[in-house]
Formats: sequence, C-alpha cells, structure tokens
Amino acid sequence: MFLTHLTFLVFFSLAISLRSEYDPSNSPSITGRSLEEIPRPLSSVSHFLQEKHTETTSKDETIKIERYEPQSSITASDVFTKASSPEPEDTDSGKIDLYKRMLLKTRHIHLENQRLMRRSPQNGRKGDKKKDGEGRILSLNSFAVQKGALTDGKPTGEQAPSLTSKNNFINFCVSSFGKIGGAVIMNGIQQPDKPGCNGVVMGMVPDKNHMPACKFISPKNLDVIKANQTLEVFLKVRNIILGVFTNPKNTYLQGPVQLDPDTKSVLGHTHVVVQQIDCLESINIPDPTMFIFFKGIDNAAKDDVVSVKIEGGLPKGFFRISSVTTAGNHQPISSPVAQRSSFDDGAFFSDP
Repeated sequence: MFLTHLTFLVFFSLAISLRSEYDPSNSPSITGRSLEEIPRPLSSVSHFLQEKHTETTSKDETIKIERYEPQSSITASDVFTKASSPEPEDTDSGKIDLYKRMLLKTRHIHLENQRLMRRSPQNGRKGDKKKDGEGRILSLNSFAVQKGALTDGKPTGEQAPSLTSKNNFINFCVSSFGKIGGAVIMNGIQQPDKPGCNGVVMGMVPDKNHMPACKFISPKNLDVIKANQTLEVFLKVRNIILGVFTNPKNTYLQGPVQLDPDTKSVLGHTHVVVQQIDCLESINIPDPTMFIFFKGIDNAAKDDVVSVKIEGGLPKGFFRISSVTTAGNHQPISSPVAQRSSFDDGAFFSDP
C-alpha cells in the first residue's frame, strides 16, 4: 500500500513539473528583439527559393529584388505551444524580420557575384564571348594577348627592332608614340590636316589562297580612248565580297576587317581613281591628293565584275587609272604573308 501511494506521488510531481516547464507564461523573454526574429524552419527556406521574385532590367547593370511576402508567419509561441498562427505581419509595424532580410541579402550577393563574373575579362571562356563581340569589356582578355608583341624580333643586320607590348598596344594612342605631330584619336572621323591615331584592332587576315586581287578589263593598259565622251570602266575581282561599306563620315577605320564565313573572303568594297600624268613615259610620282576622278563602287560584283561610268569622259591627255580595294570600314586589307603581289591594279591610257 505504501509503495502504491509513493508511486502515485512520483507521477503527480512529474506531471506538475512538465506543465510548468511548457507553460507559455514561463517561457524566457528575448530582450530587445521581436519574436519575429526567431529563426524559422527550413521548409520556409525551400518555399522562398521556389519563388521567383528577382528581376533584372539589364543583365549587367540594374538588379531589382522584390519584397518576399511569406504565406504565414511563425513565431516562438508557435514553436513552444503549437497555437494557431498569428495574424499576418503588418509591414508598417516597424518590426524587423531578420530571417527575411538575411535571405534577401544572400540572394542579392549571389546575383551580384554572378554579374561580376560575367563582366570579368578572366571569365571570357564562355559567357563573355557575346559581350566581347559587343565591345562592353574595357580590359584585355588574357586569351587575346599577342605573344609576338612581347619581343623586338631580335633584329640582325639592317633589320629594325619592333616595338613591344604586353597588352597588344591597347593604349598606344595615348602614349608618346601615338601623339607625334599633335596626332588626335580618330574616333571614326577622317583627319586630312593632322596626324591621327587609330586604336581599333586590324581584325581578320585572309589566308594566302583567299587574298584579294583585281584587274582592269577596260580600259586596258595603253588603250587609246576618245576625249570628252562617257567612259565606262570595268574591273574584275577575285576573293573579295564587294558591296560592304560603312558610313565614311563617322565610322572611318572604326571596325576590324571581317571575313565572309562561307567563302573566307574579305568583306569590303573597291574604288576607281583616275589621275592625269605628264606622259606615258613619265617617272614623276603622282600626288595622291590630286585626281581627276574618284568613285567608290558600293554594289556587289556580278560574275566577278563591277563597273562605273565616268560621265562626260576625260579631257585630252595621259592618265593613270587605279583600283583602291578596302575592307568594310575603308581600312587596308592585311596580308597573311610578306611575299605577295599587290591586291590592286593600275593601267595607263591616253586620249590624244
């Protein structure tokens, strides 16, 4: 009997102890903080990550993060007493939801790191290929460094030493070499009265089997023509896609040479220039600023031939006719090898 009463007293004391331990009124208070700051279950984290509240008005510049609005608010009282959920949080109450702020801050940092990685020139293996083409990166990608520019060539005999650079001469135009004679950066504008400096890369170089070439069909060398009569000039071309030209007033030399992806030929256009000379046997060098006729041929070739008319013809005299073939931004076409012939043609004719 005594053991029965003793057992009853033990269980009774244990029940009283458990009740007082889980009484919400006896739960410890958290000084200086709202109960809203108590960490929430991981289920809320997964719910947040499933929501797509992040927008970018520009992939690289602006990051806009909307407020995260939880479906319910879980407080410390919910954890201790499993009571019904309290009313939704009032955004104007001034309470600080540290959990929400932590998630938003983490997400913001993650997006910012992604943005910086995309813009980083060292990350140009994949994501920066498009941006490199768009010209948004102002620093040199390490994969674009020309190793040949690291040496002066170790000249021998009469050879001249080459300038050297570790960054492809990207700042050449602001160096002392690029300011000789009061030179200015061209910025797409033709500079007839002072030296200019152009820092845009040369671009593509065709292989030796796709170097451009041309030949005048008419007038031919030493032809005799009639004075003051409209003259039609025919030029045959090879290994160049004609009809590609940019605005010479504001894009002059401002783009790299490009190749046609199908033919591997240069994209560009050609010009016809006629200069008057003393006689067919003259050894005087013609002044390149003096010409009697100049015309750019902007259309594509038909059966590899382009033509242009000299309306009203030419006066009596002796003439040199030349082609001037360039890439799309009016820049010279580079050669893949040093030993090669001229890309352009010239002929001499007269109309006595």
